Amino acid sequence: LLGEMEAISFEVMMRIALGSDGTSERENQLRTSIPRMMDMCESPFTLLPWFRHELGGITPYARLMRYVDGIHEILYEAIDERRNDALLGMRDDALSLLLRATNEDGSPLEDEVVRDELLTLLMAGYETTTAGLTWAFERLLRAPEKLQRLTTELKRGDEHYLAAVVKETLRRRPVIPLAARKAHAPIELLG
Repeated sequence: LLGEMEAISFEVMMRIALGSDGTSERENQLRTSIPRMMDMCESPFTLLPWFRHELGGITPYARLMRYVDGIHEILYEAIDERRNDALLGMRDDALSLLLRATNEDGSPLEDEVVRDELLTLLMAGYETTTAGLTWAFERLLRAPEKLQRLTTELKRGDEHYLAAVVKETLRRRPVIPLAARKAHAPIELLG
C-alpha cells in the first residue's frame, strides 16, 4: 500500500505545486530525489549540527546537500520556465500563484522564496498524504463492513461517512505523531 499511495500522492502534489501531469523528466527527477532526500534526513548524521560537515563530499551531510542542490536546480528551472510562460496569468497551480504574488512593497517574491515554498509543499504534502492514505486503507481492509459502508455511501453521493473515516484514521494514526488533539471542553471517559 505504501508504494502505491506514495505514487498517487506525489502525482497529486506535482499537479498542485507545478501544474504538471507528472510525466516530464523534471517530475521524474523530483519523484526520485525528494523521497531519497527525505530518507537521508532520518539519520542524525545528516541533521544534527555537530555532524554538518562536508569533509570533501564524503559525509552523510555532504551527500544530503548534493540531493538538495539537485532539487534546487530542478525547481529553479521550473521557476524560470514558468516565469516565461505566456499563460502564467491563467494558471492556478502553486508555482504560478507564487510567481504572481508580491511582497508588501509590491516587488515579486524572490526565486529562493518561491523555491522554498514549492519544496515545502512537495515534501510535506506528499509524505503526510501518503501516510494518511496508507493507514486509511490498512484500517478499512481490516474492517470489511466499514469498507462496504463507505463504498455504498460514496456511490450514493454521501461523503459524511468518508469525512468520519478520514478523521478517525488521522485520530488513530496521526501523520505527525507529536501533534496532540485537545478537548475544547471537559469530557468524561469510562466513568
